[in-house]
Amino acid sequence: MTRKFLGYTALSLAVLGSSGAIVENAAAQETVSSDEIIIVAERRSANIQDVPLAVSAFTPSTLEELKVSDSLSLAKFVPSMVGANNTGLGSANAYFLRGLGNTESIATFDPPVGAYIDNIYIARQNANNYQLLDVERIEVLRGPQGTLFGRNTTGGAINVILRKPGEQYGGYVEAGYGSYDRYMVRGSVDIPVNDKVFTKLSGFKLADGGYMRNLATGEVLNSRDQYGGRADLRVEIDPDVTWDIGYEFTSDAGVNMPNFDRTGGLTPYTAVTPVGSFPGQLTSTRPFFNKTRSALREGSCEGDVFNDWLVNARGNCMISQQTAWSSNLEWDLGGATVNFISGYRNLEQNFAVDFFNSTGARGGFTIVNQGEHSQTSHELTIASDFFDGTLRTIGGFYYMEETNETKLTDGASAGPLAFVISDRFLDNGTQTMALYLQGDYDITPQDTITLGARYTVEDKDIAYAQLNRIAPGSAVVGGTALVLNTNALVAANIPLTQDNYRLTPRIAWKHDFTDDVSAFISATSGFKSGGWNARSTAANEITPFGPEKVWSYEAGLRAQMFDRALTFNATAYFMDVEALQLSSGFTRPNGSVAFLTQNVGDMDVSGLEIESRWRVTEDLSVFSNLSLMDAEYTASRDASQRVSTSDKPVRTPDVTFNAGFNWDVPLGNFGTFNASSVASYVGEYWVSTNNEQAVALTGEYWLVNAGLGWKAPGDAWSLNLDCTNCFKEEAVATWLFYTYPIEINRWMLRLKYDF
Repeated sequence: MTRKFLGYTALSLAVLGSSGAIVENAAAQETVSSDEIIIVAERRSANIQDVPLAVSAFTPSTLEELKVSDSLSLAKFVPSMVGANNTGLGSANAYFLRGLGNTESIATFDPPVGAYIDNIYIARQNANNYQLLDVERIEVLRGPQGTLFGRNTTGGAINVILRKPGEQYGGYVEAGYGSYDRYMVRGSVDIPVNDKVFTKLSGFKLADGGYMRNLATGEVLNSRDQYGGRADLRVEIDPDVTWDIGYEFTSDAGVNMPNFDRTGGLTPYTAVTPVGSFPGQLTSTRPFFNKTRSALREGSCEGDVFNDWLVNARGNCMISQQTAWSSNLEWDLGGATVNFISGYRNLEQNFAVDFFNSTGARGGFTIVNQGEHSQTSHELTIASDFFDGTLRTIGGFYYMEETNETKLTDGASAGPLAFVISDRFLDNGTQTMALYLQGDYDITPQDTITLGARYTVEDKDIAYAQLNRIAPGSAVVGGTALVLNTNALVAANIPLTQDNYRLTPRIAWKHDFTDDVSAFISATSGFKSGGWNARSTAANEITPFGPEKVWSYEAGLRAQMFDRALTFNATAYFMDVEALQLSSGFTRPNGSVAFLTQNVGDMDVSGLEIESRWRVTEDLSVFSNLSLMDAEYTASRDASQRVSTSDKPVRTPDVTFNAGFNWDVPLGNFGTFNASSVASYVGEYWVSTNNEQAVALTGEYWLVNAGLGWKAPGDAWSLNLDCTNCFKEEAVATWLFYTYPIEINRWMLRLKYDF
């Protein structure tokens, strides 16, 4: 670890040296003030440069530059962050921040990187791949969020802040077409009712024909069909009281399938090669994947989940539908601002994933999930200023209740269903309450100290019932019938409830050297409550796991120079993680499949994050991000020996880096031409919990996104041609028995009209 850290220091000095060269060059250029970015990372509006936190902020123009259209695509532009879809479930994003993340979507496991929309927590990872429609800003907070945010998380938080209804009539409509028959239509319109009531309607449709071909049948797979809409209402009750209400609905159909010939000969995958009239398409010879190119659009996945998806071996289907309500009532009292925030979200999701080839030596293995997940949350916050603004406080109360009902079925098949391993009903829930308070006090005009704490009470419960939707006697493994109900858990001494009580403090100190240069140090505690290993099919394996706890220590530099044309931010951190929660899937000695979630041990993560942006002229800007990370297990608590201290923690590349530019070229009466590009480098990392399978080690790779655009005079019409992964880079993003790819090469032509 010492050698790596010295290497990191040397590389950091090199980067700082190159930044110094940029600064030296900048001195000879015309200086242009950069745009000020206002964030709410500390639950009140503040300039991002004045906040003693590690935060990455993305405005709509930045998202356009980076060619980011959904929340998963954002991950590669955040220092110390790795993102990928869950295995077989394209609607679920597995985010890892500073080595902390989750690849398990079952409802007894909470993600360590929290997802929020307008400060309202999204509990389930199953459907967190959010289409970025009409977004005002995205803030990614790196490190534990144990004080101000709704749910305690150990890795970080992603907060999507949506644009509110405008006071003038206007909006946009956009349509696009691209590779693999991908098409997109989206739009938004602001409709003011009067000078106190404002509304906004938004909607989108996104679909493609699939990018993977089954060589045995000629069918095209991995297609996607999504659509959704949102309605927003803003009422200005009086000059001091504003009420924002929102409703949204989304539907998503699709599934991720494995694609590479990297499975050690277990299945007859072919290499990634061009095929027929689908150049560059990923390929598979698996006849078990029998979905047609248009199957999702025609609704063939909408049959009976158990009989059609499992028994008749259709498999590999996913349909999700979400509805959500949000409310934020804000009252400005002069010296204080009160917000009452409420949210409701319901997710209904059915999916089936087949892991093994039906013609392989191990036979087919399919899991089917039918779930309904509901959550309700309420939060009261009070932000106050005292002593002429030298003391700023924010405190509040948070409550959330979540209920989850899931039918889980595991079956083995070779064509039609051979036998059911387990068919059970899982009912689990969570109630969490928290009180929090944070204060920022200006000791001197240059020095500010921050003290905060959150006290959380969290209760969880679990119950099972046997379903037996197949003939008695067929649910047999190893000669023993699998009976999974609440009585079986009690007999196996599995607790049915868990209580978590935790105080998570934060302390920080910030010093302003000038109005544009500051530094800070901080210590922050966070935790994530425990749960149960509910993916298992046997009662004695539904073992509980305890809370994951972390202390994070940071030192940061925030600087803007040359009339704020150049922004340079650096953060060094060390995280001490105790009782790390980790999920893994593996094969038992008898050949059966096991899924295990437990507190595998302790982990240390240290690193350096650098973000810079230089507005060279009014029309040209360049930017870069660098992350250096060293992660290691420091203690093992893994009785199954799936993880040891000699293993490298998952999704912790030593180096990630990206750099890019955005250039507007005025064409006079012919409008404006735009060119942008960003290149991202990711060092190799493991995607399996233990380092036994070489196939689960990604190689280092580069990804390039680029775009060309034109805006007509007056900026009403625009035409853009974009590509992502422009040079068709291939690498592993996820592995669970099979490998799943990073984002594929795509292009899209988009036409937009603003009115």
